[in-house]
Amino acid sequence: MERKEYFKYLILIFGVVIAHAVSANNATRLKIYEAYIQGDMAAWKVVMDSLETQKGKQPTGQQLGLVNYYYGYIGWAIGNGRKAEAKQYISKMELLLNHVLKDNPQDAEAWAYKSALMGFKIGVSNFKAVFLGRKSRQYLEKSLELNPNNTQGILEKGNMNFYMPAVFGGDKTLALAMYRQAAQQLEQAGEGHKNWMYLNVLTLIGAAYEKLGDLGKAEVTYKKILQIEPGFLWVKNELYPALEKKISGTI
Repeated sequence: MERKEYFKYLILIFGVVIAHAVSANNATRLKIYEAYIQGDMAAWKVVMDSLETQKGKQPTGQQLGLVNYYYGYIGWAIGNGRKAEAKQYISKMELLLNHVLKDNPQDAEAWAYKSALMGFKIGVSNFKAVFLGRKSRQYLEKSLELNPNNTQGILEKGNMNFYMPAVFGGDKTLALAMYRQAAQQLEQAGEGHKNWMYLNVLTLIGAAYEKLGDLGKAEVTYKKILQIEPGFLWVKNELYPALEKKISGTI
């Protein structure tokens, strides 16, 4: 085979491999999205666990994709009282993040996830809350120092302000501003379609409006979510009906 033809052959093969990888990644993302809107965390877990066998062979972006799935699952597990299971995945998330940061110490998104990880550790065992809270803030500052506009860092700044008591510096108004900025950035980046994180951020916006007493804007937000994804069961069957009862004064 002539040299020119050989390189054409290599380029063709490389293109096929990349296309296959992108297709597989999109299929995985869609499965996670469907699991999220249906509240089917068993299906989420199947997808997540299947990726674990490949994590050492993946580029950083795909490894952070798995971190993102750990992130979502751990948050759900803690919220549903499954702390033993949450601890297992906290360990997995921490190992993978340490691997990513060893190879890419300037990755702002990874530092934002590291900040969230400290919050998860507090969620399963709060006896080290002061120490872990300080670590979480340091990692978040590192993330935003490296890239002030990284969406995950902005989202974690929102979460920190939303969940932290006001006496310790929490600020739900600032949290709402951060959530809105994160949603806007996802939209501008074309990440608003079939993306569980985008729906999650919109849901956080609705919850923040509720906490701040602005039920009208919370209603607008939940309606927007259901226009984007009518099958999002959490909002459709729980959050929006509960809000409507508040608005009507029945609860």
